[in-house]
Amino acid sequence: MLRVEIKRAFPMFFLVAVSLLVTLGIASLPPPSFNVVGAIAYSPAGVKVGGYAFNFYGQGVPVTINVSIEGFHEIVKSNNGTFLVNVHVLFPNGSTLVVCVTHGKEKYVTTEVLVKDFITFANASMSYSVLNYDNVSMVYVKGETVVATFLKCIYVNGEKVPVNSTVFVVNSDNVRPPFGEYSLSDSQIVGKCIYTILTILGVNMGIIILTAYSYLSVFPRKQLELIMRLKGISKVFLSKMLVMLAFSSLLSFPSLLIFSAIRGIFLSSALHYVLVVIMYSLAVYGISPLVNSKELVYSSIVIAWYLLGSLLYNTFNLFFLLFPLVGLFKLWWVYRR
Repeated sequence: MLRVEIKRAFPMFFLVAVSLLVTLGIASLPPPSFNVVGAIAYSPAGVKVGGYAFNFYGQGVPVTINVSIEGFHEIVKSNNGTFLVNVHVLFPNGSTLVVCVTHGKEKYVTTEVLVKDFITFANASMSYSVLNYDNVSMVYVKGETVVATFLKCIYVNGEKVPVNSTVFVVNSDNVRPPFGEYSLSDSQIVGKCIYTILTILGVNMGIIILTAYSYLSVFPRKQLELIMRLKGISKVFLSKMLVMLAFSSLLSFPSLLIFSAIRGIFLSSALHYVLVVIMYSLAVYGISPLVNSKELVYSSIVIAWYLLGSLLYNTFNLFFLLFPLVGLFKLWWVYRR
């Protein structure tokens, strides 16, 4: 019976390829933000501001840097994100320094009162992962950490590493200063990419709705009654459910695998979203014996809307996993004789 159902459902697995292509396109869209990490040093002869502006993939972006202090202004443009600005001001101690970094329509402004010889700053517009102290600042993006510091060393993957530059890039997400327990991770990236993830899940759920309409709409009425009496309720119901499980798994798992690879996060951080798609598939399958074809589509959309909304507020539950039992009971009650 299972082999027959797989043959009947085989054409719909073409939609898996469609889902992967859509996911690839969505996940490849660059985040609409830029990040900047920098350092400020001053002496009686003037102020130096240096840093690096970059996108989610760690690539430098063109920026304009405007530095002002005590009525003096210096404007520098950079095509690769790296910048160094010198402002010749005598005895700037206690002065207010304003640094404005502009990339397209996006702008980052930091205001610092010069009471220390060295200051670092960092900003991630989407707050992927940021650490800010007076003498060390860092931003983690796609497996890399950009650091600005005047410290002698930092810890990378638990090992002490000497610092030879003020602003530098480390190919790791496990970077921390020699004090505290802070360690950068990808958990914030997943949270900030929630709308992208919801879009991918929504596409997968839409494909499941189309599949359910064509594959499960023939579930009820005369044809089903004959099959149920010949093959038995459990065999038919279980075979179709296994096919739907396989289909939803092939939709969700590769999609999130592609998303994780492109965005540079661990798959385990997004793996629970696979369960959401499988849970949705089971819910749709469970209600299919209870409603007609049009009602199946309407009900599926409502369930999808609820699940996506609950994910947004991190309040989803496993209640929908019980729906197949409801559907099985309905079939057993109808065809019990």
